[in-house]
Amino acid sequence: MAQTIPSNTNIHATLREIVDSPKLSTEEKIKLLQERELDLREILVAAEEGMTKDDNRDDPGVALRQIHDALQALGCEPALTAAPTKAGG
Repeated sequence: MAQTIPSNTNIHATLREIVDSPKLSTEEKIKLLQERELDLREILVAAEEGMTKDDNRDDPGVALRQIHDALQALGCEPALTAAPTKAGG
């Protein structure tokens, strides 16, 4: 059975709030951060393909680095191999 994230998890929580949350297990934190990573990769692909508008959003590349740093702080090392697609899937 797939692990579910608690329904009280704020989807707008900052990376720091996720990492520091006492309500989430390490596995839940890693799952949330990995989901954010995938979302950011999809934004990067869409931007590369001209499918986004300039809405003054924070640089997704910087946010991706911050997610990788947070994952490493939780003991989850990033994969050393390249992703099979640009979106990381």
